[in-house]
Amino acid sequence: MRGAIYTCPMHPEIEQDHPGPCPKCGMALELKTPAAGWPFFVRGWRSLVNRRFNMFSLIALGVGAAYAFSIVAMLVPEVFPLGSGHDGKPALYFEAAAVIIVLVLLGQVLELRARQRTGGAIKALLGLAPKTARRVTLIR
Repeated sequence: MRGAIYTCPMHPEIEQDHPGPCPKCGMALELKTPAAGWPFFVRGWRSLVNRRFNMFSLIALGVGAAYAFSIVAMLVPEVFPLGSGHDGKPALYFEAAAVIIVLVLLGQVLELRARQRTGGAIKALLGLAPKTARRVTLIR
């Protein structure tokens, strides 16, 4: 993606213009600013191909099913039984799919902020460590 900045979830100070592993911890770098719901489908497909199911495969499956159902219900409502929705028309779930994506993106932003604050707190604690240490031996 042109102009995108990738960062490490554990080390937010690491930034580069292409995806890859973090040079400090090896975690996969993530987009600093999320684009939309499409990255969930890309990650979900990747987890399906690798047979390593995770949160993204579940999100892609749920949102994709809701969206596909809504498209079919909107374009050809006669394939559904009568009375299965509102006023005899099937229900649409476009809003539910969008809300799921928004809530997951919000969760990721909050998680990234929490990780950044935790990293800062750990660095502050390490700064409290003494610069020198003295070894005391007891003579009996």
